[in-house]
Amino acid sequence: LPFSPYQNGKQENWWTQVEGRLLPMLEGVAALTLAQLNEATQAWVEMEYNRAMHRELGQTPLACYLGPKDVGRPAPGAAELKLAFDGRSFRALPVWHACAAQEQAPADFDLIAVNYKLPFHSYTMTQDNPGLAEIAERHPFAYNVMINTRTAAAKGIADGDPILLETPHGASAQGIAKLSECIHPEAAGIASAFGHWAKARVTARGRGIHFNSLVPYDLSQIDPMAGLMDACVKVKISKLPSSGRQ
Repeated sequence: LPFSPYQNGKQENWWTQVEGRLLPMLEGVAALTLAQLNEATQAWVEMEYNRAMHRELGQTPLACYLGPKDVGRPAPGAAELKLAFDGRSFRALPVWHACAAQEQAPADFDLIAVNYKLPFHSYTMTQDNPGLAEIAERHPFAYNVMINTRTAAAKGIADGDPILLETPHGASAQGIAKLSECIHPEAAGIASAFGHWAKARVTARGRGIHFNSLVPYDLSQIDPMAGLMDACVKVKISKLPSSGRQ
């Protein structure tokens, strides 16, 4: 055993006893079977090994085991076991709970804005790469807002229409609607970490929507245990005039 030489010493002493006493007693047994070996080993341990005087203990292992010193651990009672294995709060499948932003939003803010990742962009670090920006331009959803086809039809929005996203906290963003059956009817998809405004971000500046600007930053959005922000926000979407998009 690593880092435990005292345990290794016990192992070596045990095998010395096995090789020096048990095995020589079995050398003359022809066609020794596993059952015979197990029976002989048990008899040797019980009748000789456990009854031989141990120099360090000053007594036999059997006497040490049966002595007054209790080295066992008491078994817990039924009540303790029931508490330790209480599975009433366990759920085998994930359980969804609405966040504060969803519960407090007025009824006309009927879509959940969700942020999703693109396979060719990484966090906020790659949006200024000209090559990746060109891929995003050609990607059907990267710089646009993904909306379910039926949801868009109910709002009078067609594919490619300019739209306005508004939150209950007064934040807003403009984008282009891209219709899809691959998104839930009650969600609006905003990709990656676009919408940069720093002048140094020459390529990324002004492209796409900055999702975090829509998220309300207050105590209701903070996890009190981990201190993490809940990226949860509801929006309402309306169609803009063709000339209304900035």
